[in-house]
Formats: sequence, C-alpha cells, structure tokens
Amino acid sequence: MLSYCILRIPRALVFCGAACRVSLALLVVLAGAGRAVVAQAGVTANRDLQFGAVTRGIPAAVPPADPINSGQWTITAPVGTRVQLRITTPVNLLGPAGASMLFEVGKNDSFTQTPSGAPTYFNPSTFLIFTFSGASTAIVRLGGRVLPGAAQASGAYANTVILQMNILN
Repeated sequence: MLSYCILRIPRALVFCGAACRVSLALLVVLAGAGRAVVAQAGVTANRDLQFGAVTRGIPAAVPPADPINSGQWTITAPVGTRVQLRITTPVNLLGPAGASMLFEVGKNDSFTQTPSGAPTYFNPSTFLIFTFSGASTAIVRLGGRVLPGAAQASGAYANTVILQMNILN
C-alpha cells in the first residue's frame, strides 16, 4: 500500500517591466511502503527555484549549487533506508494572459547531499536511487534554464515541480 503526503507551495508572483522575473513553485509528494519507515520519512520544500531578472530573448540559468536561487527540498528517513527520487518538471512556465516561457533541465541540474557528504549530481529527467547512510537527512537541489522569446510578454511566470520519494525497503 502506498502512502502519500502532499505539500503544496503557492506560486510566487513576480512582476516586471521590460525584463521578467521567473519563479518555479514546488509540489512535493512522498510515497512509501512500510508504515514504520513512512512515519519517520518526510519531504519539506525549503525554497522555490528563482531565476531573477530575465531579459527577452536571452536564456537564463540557475545551477543546482546556487545557495540562494536553486530550488531545494529536505528529505528525511531512517539511516539505511533506500529511496527512489523522481523529479517531474514542466516544459513551460505559465505567465500573464496565457503566455508561456520554455523551461528545461539538463543532465546535471539536480543533486542530493547529506550534511557531511559531497553532492551526487543526477539528471532530474530520470530517477536516482539514494540510500540514507550516516545521516537521516539530505537535501535535494534543482537548477534549470528558462528560454524567453524575443517578444516574451512581461509578467509573472510560474509552474509546479513534483519531487516523489518512493521508499524501497
């Protein structure tokens, strides 16, 4: 039996003139198999992915290692727990009056990291098998790129990302 805990983070509204600020909101889903582990497991959204001022026609990128602008979750489970992490990203950010802006992630645009460990980069378009070893918490960070068009409408752009954590043992 799967157990779900859903946390919705409201979309951040950002306004601009000739340049655009873009925010990516987060939706976090936790799924698990064992009741004892699920009771001790959790996912918390710490911050949205923020692109700052974006100029028409000029792509903007945020690396996952950016300590201020990357999206970040904290995941928890007992030491020894194996989980599958899957991030679902949108193709577009949605803006005013039906406008959209292309959003993409690359093969190293996400990583996991324990408090005392080095980052383990992975492709957010696939999944990662992660084992909690030495600590019961880790962070998951997400970066990406926006590709505004030359005639991109000014306004607030946002969408939702899903982090799914499946407990494997």
